[in-house]
Amino acid sequence: MARGRVSAAGGILAGSLLLSGPALGSESAALTLETALARLAERLESERARRHLPSLSVAVVHGDRLVMERALGLADLDAETPATPDHVYRAGSITKVLVATALMQLVERGVLRLDDPLAAHLPEYRPRVPWPDTPPTTLRQLASHTSGLPRDAAVNFWMNHSIGAWTTSGGQAPIRWYVSKERLLETLSTVELETPPDGEPVYSNLGMSLLAIAVERAAGQPFPDYVAEHVLRPLGMNDSRIATDAGAFARMPVGYVFLSPEEPPLIAPPWQLGAAAYTGGLVATPADLARLLVAQFPTPDGRRSAILGQPGLRQMHARTNGSDAGLGWWTTDLDGRKLIGHTGGHFGFLASVAALPAERLGIAVMTNTWNPMRGTNDTWEIAKLALADLAPAVAQPAPVRPAPPAGGSAFDPAKVALASYVGRYGLPGGFAHVDVELRDGKLWQSVREAGPPATPCEPIAADRFSCGLEFRRDASGRLTGLSLALFDFRREP
Repeated sequence: MARGRVSAAGGILAGSLLLSGPALGSESAALTLETALARLAERLESERARRHLPSLSVAVVHGDRLVMERALGLADLDAETPATPDHVYRAGSITKVLVATALMQLVERGVLRLDDPLAAHLPEYRPRVPWPDTPPTTLRQLASHTSGLPRDAAVNFWMNHSIGAWTTSGGQAPIRWYVSKERLLETLSTVELETPPDGEPVYSNLGMSLLAIAVERAAGQPFPDYVAEHVLRPLGMNDSRIATDAGAFARMPVGYVFLSPEEPPLIAPPWQLGAAAYTGGLVATPADLARLLVAQFPTPDGRRSAILGQPGLRQMHARTNGSDAGLGWWTTDLDGRKLIGHTGGHFGFLASVAALPAERLGIAVMTNTWNPMRGTNDTWEIAKLALADLAPAVAQPAPVRPAPPAGGSAFDPAKVALASYVGRYGLPGGFAHVDVELRDGKLWQSVREAGPPATPCEPIAADRFSCGLEFRRDASGRLTGLSLALFDFRREP
């Protein structure tokens, strides 16, 4: 993949923007893309400042060419170290794309089949299934998040819970890190399907972790080694790796956690990923992630990419059961164009990759700050803004679809029946319990095993509260459970 760089001052270096590969079709088209990239360079600095990002590093590809590589801001605020395109960032859950890619490679080679039962490759997997005659969980379901598994194994609840405590204590409370692969496998008999398989996708770190372990066993090679040999090296992603150890790496910026734009940030702790390395261990530069995007583009002659054949790529990008979930990738529309993408974040780092395959246009966006308690994803928003700006320069604009009419009535906190939420809620396997109480006209929640104090809860939307609780109901409207720290608890009698 040839490179073209944007200068630090924001202008495009003459003669270095479009370096190799076939022409865009006409001189005016090339100039149009050049102009769009120049405007994007200015917009990136504005977005970085508006969103209070210490650094913002971006790579844009069109066809097989890197047409922009730009780093803004600071990799280290105290040392005032400028960010450069060579800094590597934690890519978090973008690792899941590599899991699905490895799966499809083994399917292509006949080692695995998409509809193989997971238990055939992972006999430790013995979930509780509330619905009789439910077929076994398949590898396809894991890759498309349609297995019905929860977001994570209940044994990892204390990781998410302790992150909240670390944040509210200003970085003083200890963090209980993800469990090891061995411990995760030991607890699989306590896992229970939460939704019927093959329904609406439910994002599951657990499902993807189990898929990666199954891929590892089928390949007969540790997962990080397999990915390095069969994905990263063939694509020239020489600055990327699956990190299984804690701490920072050479050329990694300092990760920051902002509690608010007005307060000094906390320095993110060194992550100890444990089993989560399978689905969140990737570290990379934006240019390396851009190489992964190039491998997703259709080729004019239908030839195989460096890592996978076109039929496999089409399956990865296809919508599962009409949903937004592909295999590893997520799909959506951008101004009428099909967009594939994925995001990833750890405390202190956030990343997104997004591409318009038909236009052979893609972008990778990375930054050295993220606070998951805020619930915003700046890199994904920037990626979509950039593609929307650039797409008209490389393809005919698609027709704009009218937005559906808004409806519904305004939410009124005063009308919420607080007493209906009172009760005890437990994780499968009994790893943690949440008590919800009504005191002096206000709802309070506490994690029983964590002890006091309790947290007050103000209603902010239907079945959602300011303390992080989001309650779940069945089709009849009956309250069945709640979500806290991304884990689903069942209401107990």
